[in-house]
Amino acid sequence: MAASAVSNKQGLVTFGSLIPGIVSKLVRLPSVVNAIKSALHVSDDDYLSLGWKLEENARLYPDRPAILFENKSLTHKEFNDAVNRHCHYFLSMGVKKGEPVVVLLENRPEFLMVAGALAKIGAISSLINTNQRDRVLLHSISLTKGLRFIIGEELIDAFEAVKPDLKLGEEETFYFVPDSGRMKTPQGYINLTEAVAGMPIENPSTTGTIQAKDPICYIFTSGTTGMPKAAIMGNRRWVAAMFGLGRLLMNMKPDDVLYCPLPLFHTTGFCVG
Repeated sequence: MAASAVSNKQGLVTFGSLIPGIVSKLVRLPSVVNAIKSALHVSDDDYLSLGWKLEENARLYPDRPAILFENKSLTHKEFNDAVNRHCHYFLSMGVKKGEPVVVLLENRPEFLMVAGALAKIGAISSLINTNQRDRVLLHSISLTKGLRFIIGEELIDAFEAVKPDLKLGEEETFYFVPDSGRMKTPQGYINLTEAVAGMPIENPSTTGTIQAKDPICYIFTSGTTGMPKAAIMGNRRWVAAMFGLGRLLMNMKPDDVLYCPLPLFHTTGFCVG
């Protein structure tokens, strides 16, 4: 009986043991309230977007790391500069607000540079599932109805396999994004890495014209019960995820590092990552 009584006492939860947890929650209360207010008060007409946040981070934290990928490290300023080079190049090529652009890239910094650049213009990144092949890949690309295709070196073979069936005309432009560097730029493609080199690094004026209601990308369903469908994601949803998930649920700080093994073509990877 004595041993049992001692065991029961050891399992008791006392008010004193709860105090540290209560205090930690109270300390977070102001930031939690601010995060909730920020997430709920994003209006469609607000000039808040992915591009706006990239530029703000470059201004506030220029020398802090923004991306850590394999043996690469980019600060917020370096990353925003790279995004701007891509943005100015796309603008020079006539990319317009509201224009869908096929993006077929695996997780790497160039994916984010391309998506960030298109977001600053207001063009729509059609984020194709990199696991798709053959008729499923053909279906997803065809849904986009875009005239520009940004294809990573690692996925050239998959894209080329369906390219003849895309019913292309003479207006399409194909961009090649090197990865390992072992493949030469395929015939009919523009080497995007070479094309953006030397472009301006200044923030484009177009960023300030993008509102929360403007679409940022197409996210495709998994296609488990049929062919994939394209869902439109707006900047408002991305900004709300930044406030709600980043600040509220995960309580992230500027010095935190988030490991993102999720595919960036997926909602969770693109918004949370």
